[in-house]
Amino acid sequence: AWGLFAGLTMMWASRRGVHRIWGPERNDIVDVPAPPERRAFYGLLGLWTLANFIFVHMGVYGLAGDEAQYWDWSRRLALGYYSKPPMIAYVIDILTGAGGNREWAIRSGAVLFSSLSLALVYALTLRIARSERAALIAAGSTMAMPAAWAGSVLMTIDPILVAFWALAMYTFHRAVNGDRGMWVLTGLAMGLGMLSKYTAAILFIPFFAYLLIADRKWLRTAGPYLALAVSLVCLSGVMYWNWAHDWISIRHTAQIGAGEAGLSPRSIERLGTYLGAQVGIVSPVLFGLYLWAIWRCARRAKTNPDALYITLCFGVLFGFYALVSLMRKPEPNWPIAAYPAAAIALGWVWTECDRGRAARITFLVAVLIGCGLGVTLRSVDTIYAMSDPNGRPDRLNILGLSIAPGKDPTNELKGGPELGRAMAKYFDPKLKDAGPFLFSDRYQMTALIAFYTPGRPHALCMNPGTRRMNQYDLWGGWDKLIGRDGIFVTGGDEMKARYFIEGMVQRGAFERGEFLETVEVWRGPVRIKTFTISRLYKYSGLDWTPAQGKY
Repeated sequence: AWGLFAGLTMMWASRRGVHRIWGPERNDIVDVPAPPERRAFYGLLGLWTLANFIFVHMGVYGLAGDEAQYWDWSRRLALGYYSKPPMIAYVIDILTGAGGNREWAIRSGAVLFSSLSLALVYALTLRIARSERAALIAAGSTMAMPAAWAGSVLMTIDPILVAFWALAMYTFHRAVNGDRGMWVLTGLAMGLGMLSKYTAAILFIPFFAYLLIADRKWLRTAGPYLALAVSLVCLSGVMYWNWAHDWISIRHTAQIGAGEAGLSPRSIERLGTYLGAQVGIVSPVLFGLYLWAIWRCARRAKTNPDALYITLCFGVLFGFYALVSLMRKPEPNWPIAAYPAAAIALGWVWTECDRGRAARITFLVAVLIGCGLGVTLRSVDTIYAMSDPNGRPDRLNILGLSIAPGKDPTNELKGGPELGRAMAKYFDPKLKDAGPFLFSDRYQMTALIAFYTPGRPHALCMNPGTRRMNQYDLWGGWDKLIGRDGIFVTGGDEMKARYFIEGMVQRGAFERGEFLETVEVWRGPVRIKTFTISRLYKYSGLDWTPAQGKY
């Protein structure tokens, strides 16, 4: 319904000649039809949004552990959480309030925020390049990124971050070009971005650098400082929460990868991993085109403020994480918010002159490869259905290759419904506090059993002393369970489950335990993972205090 409303609003704006949001300010509002490129963009955006809504309603993939965790956060709203700011919990609370505790309701947020990001990329490109064709190319190349195909249907923090990052870029550009009212909106966008992911704070650097290098007059006005004040007000709640919890989010962020932190002979290898991951999430040819466009902008940054602006918005974040990757194991999504600037640069540079046949073919290949990878990510079940049924059941056997399911990241999105059906045999939601409680040793598993078990009960995450803290440790609740039985769920086989049972009984956490069953998850003829379910009797009240210093 929201997507339909947005589409009808854009169509009305186009018919009425309302163009201010897309380009420079106009005083001569006339009733003229939208340019063909804009109509094409409206069509692409509407199709993209509709297709994504249909896909999340199809339920091809279950929730990932992180998605389930964010949903569990939304049931206990707070000013902050152990590893992330609270925005994603607030968003999911709104979505599930409207659509219920369903996968499609949770993931509709990713659909909406990704479509908003595309609209903002189009709008800012049009303001900078003053070309509808450039704006269409920028938005179209963004749609071709495999990361966009994944991020538009998976409800992680990244779609929200990218949307607010792009919004801040758009409002800041309007502010420095004379629209003083945009300073407040810039601060609001920055604040909401930081409430989505702390990474958004890095955007202060390119904004300040731009003002210092290209437009110092604004530093003598109240606008930038007002924006800063608004963003800090937005952040005040989560900062208070961190203060009240011994700055635990800061400690967690600082210790991610701390075990291997520092320059070492592996630094170049990690940098190569970081760059290789970007090739994968953007697609090979498109990543090359993005870097080429940024390089072209960087060459003219001394004489063109817009080129400086785009170069900074991309280069600071991308370069920051390149340096971090020299010291820590990189994650593919680290610089995801840098790519709106890269897409804008490509649309702008590409349309400055007529491109030859070879260049046009290169761009077409980039789009086709990116979209092809995106379609593949959403249709991996078809590949598993083609696996040789006579091969090893725990391997994907196709085209003469034998591939371990653990190498396929989409398998992280499988198994939740199967686990929920198995849990229904051992957990009766009608018993509430009288029946056994649910727990696991991993937060992802804890969140999945909380979402997929009938009745959606609260679950707990024990800490055997070998892992770092998580949000479930902060919630606690173990002291209220003394004397009750527990249903324990973990991954792996029966041997691993019995090892856990023996360990918990020996530590005195329970009187005794028994293994119940193994839950196998299949994709076609391939067994991609297993869960185990066990029952432990009479919890003693053992203190599962997390290991100190492990954040």
